[in-house]
Amino acid sequence: MHRSGTSALTRALSLAGLDLPPDTGRVWESRTIIRLDDRILAHFGLEWFQPGEIATERLVGAELAGLRREAVQALATLFGPSGHFVLKEPRMARLVPFWDLALREFGAEPRYVLAVRNPPDVASSLESRNDMDTTTALTLWTDHIAAAERDTRPHRRAVSDYRLLLRDKSKEIERLVAALELPLPPLDEAKRSAIDAFVSDDSEHFRMAADDLLSRSAATVAAAALYARMIGDAGPEAEIRGLVAHLERCTAIPPSTPLHGAETWERPAPRPVRTARRKQSEGGDRPAANTKRHRGGTGGRRGRGRMTDLVASIGRLLGFRPKAR
Repeated sequence: MHRSGTSALTRALSLAGLDLPPDTGRVWESRTIIRLDDRILAHFGLEWFQPGEIATERLVGAELAGLRREAVQALATLFGPSGHFVLKEPRMARLVPFWDLALREFGAEPRYVLAVRNPPDVASSLESRNDMDTTTALTLWTDHIAAAERDTRPHRRAVSDYRLLLRDKSKEIERLVAALELPLPPLDEAKRSAIDAFVSDDSEHFRMAADDLLSRSAATVAAAALYARMIGDAGPEAEIRGLVAHLERCTAIPPSTPLHGAETWERPAPRPVRTARRKQSEGGDRPAANTKRHRGGTGGRRGRGRMTDLVASIGRLLGFRPKAR
């Protein structure tokens, strides 16, 4: 997910011994892969800043066969001579089935790191950089993380909380290398020092107090439940199921309203979102002076509110679907 510490994590893994793509910018993303991911999202009527779910069967289906061939060729160009490499691009969180198939056709054995960060911090960062409203940011976060969690279940993976990366630095990288059984030599003192120097507390530009996770905003509660589940701090599954049921009852309540006292609401018109036209010299989803109106919605699933989408995402994470409406 965007603004989740993936740049620091990717660079730290490269300092541990994994190869980066040769066309990266300063956020360690391949420009070639970014362009491909934008085209995949566009095929489904989405841009990176728009919440929305893409069905797994469509991501591995014949309709994307041409793009998948391009992806395999791109991987061969970028990583042909590489033994072990790290590939980071936040849009991939919603496109895991596509890329898993492409990587295997290329001949790689993908292993996944799910990078997570306190969702209100992500929302604050997106608001500052792109003028994205909090509800859209939290919905986008939930869509990315729920899809990535679901689609990497059959594969070797590890979860990295940004707090641990900032606190433990090289120790967190050693933990990930061990968890994923990466064939890398142990970190020597030089590599530890390089990682610790690169990953500093200055890398976290937005940080909210823990109490902000307990906001009564329905969007925040939904994202907080998923975040807690991801980092292993959630209570018994029955409690999470209870939260999902409660959120289901509250899907008619505006996200900015406490979870009691309101019955209906009019969805407000979305405000403009500063899009991220990438500078070719930098890559990534950096801000630019142009603006484009955020079209809102959830990738074509009209008639369903954003909160219903959040509830469905939490349900998918737990392996069940909320009651049909």
